[in-house]
Formats: sequence, structure tokens, C-alpha cells
Amino acid sequence: MTTVSRPKKPPPCNRRASDDEINAILEICNYADNKKISTKAQEVGWAVLFAIETAMRLGEITSMTWENVHIDAMYVHLPDTKNGLSRNIPLSEKAEHLLLKIKNRNHGNVLSISSETLSTLFRRYRNQCGIEDL
Repeated sequence: MTTVSRPKKPPPCNRRASDDEINAILEICNYADNKKISTKAQEVGWAVLFAIETAMRLGEITSMTWENVHIDAMYVHLPDTKNGLSRNIPLSEKAEHLLLKIKNRNHGNVLSISSETLSTLFRRYRNQCGIEDL
């Protein structure tokens, strides 16, 4: 039997998305600030903006629950992060606005999509925009 090696991990992203790239992804997601969020694609657009605003990881965003969102105190509590520690994420006015936009949509988790779905859809939309290294 031949030994099969694992594929190499892709190199980490070392840059921030440009405004044009962000706008292209939001357009493909049919996300606009003045539109109600009603599709998975729009949740992806929302998550892109929330990630940029908070520097939260994809898994942290998709596992975020309303119980841990403290809009009045301007922070989100993450009880279990990738490194095993809990932490509080301060909210900017833009992050607060994003949370208020989606607030009455779901009970329990803030988003209705899983991290796997979010990751798959983000990659699909990114590729449709012709963005390769993000």
C-alpha cells in the first residue's frame, strides 16, 4: 500500500479585504444595510461585516447566542473560544447596529447557519467575485 500524504494547509491570509472586495461580496450576498435579512446569503454578508468590525473568528460568530450578547453594555461574551478561554468582545457602534439589525430574527443563536455552511458559502461567493487570497 502506498503512503498518501496530507495536503498542505493553505498559507494564512496576511491582508485585510479592500473596500471594493467587501462591496463585491456584499453585492453577491444580496446584502444591503436597508434590506431585511431573510436568506442564508444575507447572513453571510452580515457575518462578513460583523467579523471585520469585531475581529471574531467564524466559529465564534456562528456559535454566538443572544444570551451572551450584551448590547446595552456594548460587548459580546464568548464563553468558549478556540484557545479554551472565555473573553469579552467590545462592540463598536457599527457592530451594535449590525446586532440590532438581526436581533428579532432568531431565538438562541444569533445566526441560523452553521460555521460549515458559512465557510462554504463565503468561499463560493469569494470565488465568484474573483478574489483568490482572502
